[in-house]
Amino acid sequence: MITSSQPSRPRDARMHRRLVALIAFSFVALGLPMALLGASWPAMGAGLHDGLAWVGGIAMTICAGSLAASLCSPWLRHRFGIGRVVVCGVLLSALACVGFACARSFVWLVLFAVPYGWAAGMLTACLNAYIAPRYAARFVSWFHALKSAGAMVGHTVLGVVIAMGAGWRAAYGDVGLVLAVCALPCCAVGLWRYGRPVAQLPAQLAEHNPQLDLRADVHGWSRWVAACRLPKVVFLCIMVVAYTTVQQTTMLWASSYMVHAEGMSVTGSGWYASLFFVGLTIGLLVAGLVAPRVAGPLRIRIGECLLIAAIIWMLLPIHGQAKSVLVPMLLGVGVAPINPAVISMTPHWYGAHSTRTVIGLETAMVTLGTFATPALFGVVANVTSMHALPWYLLIFTLLAIAAGEAMMARHRLDQDLPQQTSPEQNTASGSVRQ
Repeated sequence: MITSSQPSRPRDARMHRRLVALIAFSFVALGLPMALLGASWPAMGAGLHDGLAWVGGIAMTICAGSLAASLCSPWLRHRFGIGRVVVCGVLLSALACVGFACARSFVWLVLFAVPYGWAAGMLTACLNAYIAPRYAARFVSWFHALKSAGAMVGHTVLGVVIAMGAGWRAAYGDVGLVLAVCALPCCAVGLWRYGRPVAQLPAQLAEHNPQLDLRADVHGWSRWVAACRLPKVVFLCIMVVAYTTVQQTTMLWASSYMVHAEGMSVTGSGWYASLFFVGLTIGLLVAGLVAPRVAGPLRIRIGECLLIAAIIWMLLPIHGQAKSVLVPMLLGVGVAPINPAVISMTPHWYGAHSTRTVIGLETAMVTLGTFATPALFGVVANVTSMHALPWYLLIFTLLAIAAGEAMMARHRLDQDLPQQTSPEQNTASGSVRQ
């Protein structure tokens, strides 16, 4: 550890504020291409003369790339450093979006889906593993709010460009150029050395349960085998897959649902789906505000209750503008607090030294929930109809509740441990290896 001298402290504080801005900027860049595939597929599929099931092939390819990147993220960050990983991830996202804009067939879309997924998995795993043990829960929620805002911006750009008649290719090209510009400030890799030290959790969990300390397993697959043996980590993985499925299935299929099940126009369905991102962003901002006073498990349960209420409203045979506006927003508000709460509680549940590996595993599960299970709904919709969407969301919401309660019943750390050290309280000097 490098000890900071007294005269350098104001400069270190200033550089840390710039690093926080860079992290926030990275989360916005991460969110920009997130919702493009689902929102653009009604227009993209019509232009390429492909059906609903073909989007599943693209989604599965993205899933494979993101899954591989998530599992490789601890090694990538250890080998290249968080700064270089972020720069490469943003550039890969830009390349993928430009490639989608230039693709003339389904094969080319699948080809460019590989860097699309790799960038998403690498950025998500590394950024979440970096902020979880260093920042309080409210900052984790606000960083994720910025990612949601980025997704909303990308979704809105797509809707505007398609509404203007320029087509989905122009929208992907525009987002790709924006991502290329976003990569420029991320090149300031030297800022990452001013990051806060890892928060010192009270009564380190590894001292009471050596199984939670994965520092000895630093090579190969032994690290992942050890992570899978952590207490109730299987229930955590099921929970992450389930709630991510609810979020991403809504993102991917909301536009198509409104077109095929409700008879809405392609332009109108794009604006309808954007309301989900409005609710998601609002929910993340509110979750950040209440995080110092509401424990992580309680935030998770509140979000699950809101999800159940929104899905029940979808199933009711009631039609009208109020339902069309409020249901997607309520879905977004409900899913918003769950992921940041899980990320911020991971160091408490599994120990600070296991956080990087466990979050890499969580990100791999997020990948499955982002691409595999929403793609599965494409098959379900072809066999049945788009009217099955609310029931599909309800099944995975109930699965998330059951797995989450089983996992939290084992830990109960919301009662046994104090809240995570906040950035204001974490005044330890120096820097840690990035």
